[in-house]
Amino acid sequence: MDKHRQQKHSNFNLYLTTCAANLATVSAGCTMTWTSPTLPKLFQPNDYLTITKEDGAWIGSLLPLGACFGPPLIILIVDIIGKKLSILMCTMIILAHWLVIAMINSLEVIYIARFIAGMAVGIVFNLIPVYIAEISSDETRGFTGSLFLLFLYIGFNIPYIVGPYTSILTLVLVAAAIPLSTMLLFIWVPESPHYLLEKGRKQRAYAALQWLRSYPEKSRVQQEIADLQEMLDKSQDEKLHTGSMIIRMTQRRSLKSLYYGCMLILFQQMAGYNAVVFYSEAIFKEATTISSSLATIICGLVMLTASTVVPLMSKLFRIKHLLYFSTIGCLFFLIILGIYFKFLELGKASESVSWVPIFCIVGYIISHSLGFGPYPWVIVAEIFHPSVKSFSSAFTTSICWFLCFLITRLFTTFVDMLGSSGTFWLFAGFCLIALIFLIVQLPDTQGKSFQEIQDLLGTKGNVIRTEDMKYAHDKSVSKS
Repeated sequence: MDKHRQQKHSNFNLYLTTCAANLATVSAGCTMTWTSPTLPKLFQPNDYLTITKEDGAWIGSLLPLGACFGPPLIILIVDIIGKKLSILMCTMIILAHWLVIAMINSLEVIYIARFIAGMAVGIVFNLIPVYIAEISSDETRGFTGSLFLLFLYIGFNIPYIVGPYTSILTLVLVAAAIPLSTMLLFIWVPESPHYLLEKGRKQRAYAALQWLRSYPEKSRVQQEIADLQEMLDKSQDEKLHTGSMIIRMTQRRSLKSLYYGCMLILFQQMAGYNAVVFYSEAIFKEATTISSSLATIICGLVMLTASTVVPLMSKLFRIKHLLYFSTIGCLFFLIILGIYFKFLELGKASESVSWVPIFCIVGYIISHSLGFGPYPWVIVAEIFHPSVKSFSSAFTTSICWFLCFLITRLFTTFVDMLGSSGTFWLFAGFCLIALIFLIVQLPDTQGKSFQEIQDLLGTKGNVIRTEDMKYAHDKSVSKS
C-alpha cells in the first residue's frame, strides 16, 4: 500500500504537466469545430457577416490546409527556443486569431486568420504528443499519450454545446479564453528534459526530471538522466558521422520508423473519420427528426465519453490489441452503414430501420476513439530516433493534415461518383487493409524504453552501425 501511494504521488506532477500541455490541445479542438455551429449562422442574415456556402467551404478547409505547413516551419525554430516556448507560441497565435475574428468583420481577414491558426493547430498536433512522450516514464507513456484524444474531444465539444445557443461573438470570446488559460498555466511547467540535455543544460534537465518524477531518492533520477544522456550521445555520434539529415533519413531504422508512422496516419485518415463526423448532421437528418444542432451534440458527447475510457483501456490492454478492436469495429459499422444506404438508394429502406445510421455512426465513433484515434499518435511520438525526430514528426503530421484536407473536400465527390454506399464501403476497404498491416507488420512498442524501441526497429543495414561509431569515437578520444 505504501509503495502504491508513493508511485501515485510520484506521478502527480507528471499528470499535472500533461494536463497543462493538453490545454493547447483543447484550444486546437475548439478551433477545428468552431465552424460547425458558426457557418449556419453566417449563411443567414446577421449582425456579424453574411457569406455564401462557397465562402463557408473555404473557411472550413483553410484550417487543415494551413495545418499542413505548420509542422515543417516549427523545425526551424523548435531547436532554438525549445518545445515549451514553441507550444506557448502556438497558443498565442490561436488567441490572436480569435481576437482578430472578434474585432474585424471581413471575409478575407477570416480566411487569413483561419489559415494561420491552422498552422498553429498543425504544430500543436506535432509537438504535444512528442513533448508528453519525452516527459513521461516508460510505464506511463501509454496512459499520458492517450489523454491527447480526451482533451481534443473536450475542445470539439465546446463549440458543439455553446455555439448553437449563443451569438457568434460570444462563442469567439469563450474560445479565446482557452488559449489564454493555457498560457497562464503552461508557463510554469518545465521544458522537456530531452531538449535540455541536447542543449547541454544538465542541471536544468535534472531539476525538471526530479520535479516531474517527484522521486524521494536522487539515484533514480540520476539513472534516468544517465540512460537518456547515453541515448542522446549515441544520437549525436550518429549525427557527427553521418552528417546531413538526408543521410540520417536514408538509414534503415529511420526509413522503417517513418514507414510505420506514415502508414498509421494514412489508415487513420482513410478510414473516413473526419468525413463521417463532418457529414454526420446530414446522415442524422435523413434518419431522424431531431435537430441538426442536437445531433452534433450527441456526436460530440459520444466522442468525449468514449475518449474518457481510452486512458483506462491503455492500462488494461496492449495498444496493438486496442488497434485491432478499433479497426474491426470501424470496418463492421462502415459496412452496415453502406448496406443501409444501398437499400436507401434502391428505395427499399423502411422506417423500421431508420435507427441504423444513428447506431452505426455512434458505434463507429466509439470504435475509432478507442484505438485509431489516439494510439497512432502515441506510437508516432515514440518510434522516431532523436536524430531524425523533428523532421519525421513534422512530415507525418503534415501528411495527416493533407489527407484530412483531401478527404473532407472530396467526400461529396466520392458520393457523386460511388454513391453513399460505395463511399462508406471504400472507407471500410481501407480499414480491412489497415487490419492486415497491424497484424503482419506493426511492431509492439508498449512499455519499452526509447532505446529498446530503436533496438526493436533494428540497426542492421544502417549507414554506420552504433558499435562502429562508438569504436571510432573511443579511438579518436584515445588519440587525442
